[in-house]
Amino acid sequence: MRFAHFVLREQHLARRFAEKVRYRLSRESGTVTKPHGGRVKFALAFPSTYYVGMSNLGLQIVYRLLNNMEDAVCERVFLPDPPDLLELETARTPLFTLESQTPVQNFDVLAFSLSYEMDYPNVLKILSLSGVGLTSAERDDAQGFAPIVIAGGPAATFNPEPLANFIDAFVIGEAEPVLPEIVSVLSCSRGEPRPEVLKRLAAIEGVYVPSFYTPYYKPDGTLLCTKNAPGMPKKVKRRFEPDLKNYPSVSAIVTPETEFADMILAEVARGCGKHCRFCVAGHAYLPPRARAEADVIKDIADMRKLVEEHTGKAPRVGLLSASVFDHPSSLLICRSLIEDELHFSISSTRADTLNEDIVAALRSGGHQVITIAPEAG
Repeated sequence: MRFAHFVLREQHLARRFAEKVRYRLSRESGTVTKPHGGRVKFALAFPSTYYVGMSNLGLQIVYRLLNNMEDAVCERVFLPDPPDLLELETARTPLFTLESQTPVQNFDVLAFSLSYEMDYPNVLKILSLSGVGLTSAERDDAQGFAPIVIAGGPAATFNPEPLANFIDAFVIGEAEPVLPEIVSVLSCSRGEPRPEVLKRLAAIEGVYVPSFYTPYYKPDGTLLCTKNAPGMPKKVKRRFEPDLKNYPSVSAIVTPETEFADMILAEVARGCGKHCRFCVAGHAYLPPRARAEADVIKDIADMRKLVEEHTGKAPRVGLLSASVFDHPSSLLICRSLIEDELHFSISSTRADTLNEDIVAALRSGGHQVITIAPEAG
């Protein structure tokens, strides 16, 4: 009797978590659902809670890129909120994706978007909750199927080594030029042994597979050298997309349940040429590239229409860049938003870019607080 009661409680906890997921989906604008059959299935993970992860434009850009490909389907997964995490562990329910509530272990790829090194412990937590094997070696030795675990983003590009034992492959650089090649390799490698799939991935420029590289250390613990396996490049070259014109600049999904509630995030520029030593963006995303004013405005208008159809109200807009007003047409973008009666804010800017016209535009757009880095100029 006690055992039956315990099983029923486990089922209730898992069902309650799934209901919360479905409620969140109902409040989103822009969610994509696609059939899994015949497609490479990606579980896209952000190693923090939904509230934090859905504030990340990089995650949303990857979500849109993959779902725009005919041969791929992408669903999201996050670290559960603390109460949900306890329930999930109590119910012994494997972590599942938002869109279809499919267990992560049933996907072809578990892909992490890594923005902060402080989230690395959460990567291990998601791997553990998903039941896919904590280390690459465990997944290689698994008798059954295990997803390929991939990681990308600024933290992965800047220093992938802390997670080298846990991640099968890293994308070094930007997603736009690399993802189509990864999807192609995985689509053509169905049924092949895992080591062969990893070899094919390692042949893609910009993909680093740690298992094909062996580090050697000095007695004091510092790195002496790294030996690459035969056929592997000595150095993995960072990939970047020279022309962002063909890629959307805005959020794929808008939701009220996030730090930037009901806000369209719009990337006006990528990278920074100032090379401040404390800023990853000035090194991991070179060269600096400004998006065309007309493209940004059109992408915002298209997403606004989708959000208004779903919610009946106008969203806010967040303009993103390492320094928004380094963009040569940033003031024109702001004025266009004001004309369209959209409130907006900016991520950050350099102190030396501010002038009376810009401050007036920010005030008209409803912006109240500015983040600047005085030591950067």
